[in-house]
Amino acid sequence: MMDKSYTPNKRPAIAFDNIQEAKLIETALLNYKSSAFYHSSADIGYESLINRIELLLDELEKVIKMFNKKE
Repeated sequence: MMDKSYTPNKRPAIAFDNIQEAKLIETALLNYKSSAFYHSSADIGYESLINRIELLLDELEKVIKMFNKKE
């Protein structure tokens, strides 16, 4: 189960209990990105969505690397 935490400037944050949680969200985002990419040719708004997904994927990659260092 993921616990919620907050940074000093009140931005919400997510703490992961294990690497599987981070990988599950990564997989879901990759699948959604594929779907958005498929639809992007019909709608320019999807490009912005894809860019935001890629930023989240970059952050998740950092989380996964942190878990890998612990193991």
